[in-house]
Amino acid sequence: MVEKGNTSALASDREDSCCQHVLATDDDGRHVATGRLECDGRLSRIVVLPEFRQHRLGDDVLSFLIDLARELGLETVYADVDERHIPFLLEMGFVEKAPPTLPPGAHRRPQRYMEMNLDT
Repeated sequence: MVEKGNTSALASDREDSCCQHVLATDDDGRHVATGRLECDGRLSRIVVLPEFRQHRLGDDVLSFLIDLARELGLETVYADVDERHIPFLLEMGFVEKAPPTLPPGAHRRPQRYMEMNLDT
């Protein structure tokens, strides 16, 4: 799935061998949303195609990954997120744990470190 300008070379990395992935498809079998749970509880690569963003697939992908983290016995999950996603993550039960940082690279938006304790 190509979104956010990522090329296929960025579609996998050395972490993939210990990550869990979720892939959502539409009725025609087209890949429309994806997400990844890394071994340490980091949530990453959550992407929903623009035409499917109003269907709350991002919620479903995130909820699935959180449930999977619980099943795997992780105590917390976390993510570095674009500031525009903060209200959604707060609603899901995440808390902000650090001030904003500016990731390397041109045209990047400030990121916030958000974390969810899975014991609650």
